[in-house]
Amino acid sequence: MSQDETATTVVIFGASGDLTERKLIPALYNLFRKGRLPERLNIVGLSRSPFSHDEFRQHLYAGLQEYTPGEVSPGWQKCAQHIWYRPFNAAEDASYEDLSDFLEELEQGPANRIYYLAFAPTL
Repeated sequence: MSQDETATTVVIFGASGDLTERKLIPALYNLFRKGRLPERLNIVGLSRSPFSHDEFRQHLYAGLQEYTPGEVSPGWQKCAQHIWYRPFNAAEDASYEDLSDFLEELEQGPANRIYYLAFAPTL
């Protein structure tokens, strides 16, 4: 893949929850290990929890160790470099503006985005 290819960003709303830890990140990690995801991949987790990028990565790694069969390979460190976190409140307009600014800075140009909504339907 060349450096000028379009970025792909997976945005997970409600990312501190059980579904992300048990299913989404293990699935994305396994695709990453097999080389089935783009090189310019960004995984951006959003939730109300006050994580830093590194704290979120550690949270996900703990989930991988618990829910992924077998040993989590050293490839996790390379995968984790593609994972980001933003505190987010779905009821506040400022959160959406902050997310937009963050994604534009992260992607640095055109991007394909996938939005995964893992929170209450009322939001």
